[in-house]
Amino acid sequence: MDKTFRNDAFAKLNLDAQAMSNLTSLNREYSLYEIATMTRAAAAKLIGLHDRGHLSIGAAADITVYTDQADKEAMFSKPDYVFKDGELVVKDGKVVKVVWGKTHTSKPAFDIGVEKGLKDYFDKYHTIQLDNFKMSDDEIAQDGRNQVINHFKS
Repeated sequence: MDKTFRNDAFAKLNLDAQAMSNLTSLNREYSLYEIATMTRAAAAKLIGLHDRGHLSIGAAADITVYTDQADKEAMFSKPDYVFKDGELVVKDGKVVKVVWGKTHTSKPAFDIGVEKGLKDYFDKYHTIQLDNFKMSDDEIAQDGRNQVINHFKS
């Protein structure tokens, strides 16, 4: 939100990463409303989570409540309340109930031919095989707590 804070954080990044970005040239500062939209509503909409990112009827009721403070970093580090699926899980910055969430996955259309190039890259530059990075739905939810919800199935 704050340009000075953003530039100070940016200065701590790897110099090569800094050279590839124009972030410090941006003068715009965002409001809390815009930050909430970008990090909640827009993010949920982009990945098709229609029951999240809003407070309409039928929404999941994932809500975080903060007391406004001049120091936004301090404000966001300790929420007053957090609700997960409508259940109070944090009060005054302390966890009062543990609830297990869901794992959301996306399976868009995929060109299997891409894996040939990736396999060649892994074989040349890595000691780990490409197949070690593939995961099935069963592996994602193997601890039995997570409900896997697939979006955008091909």
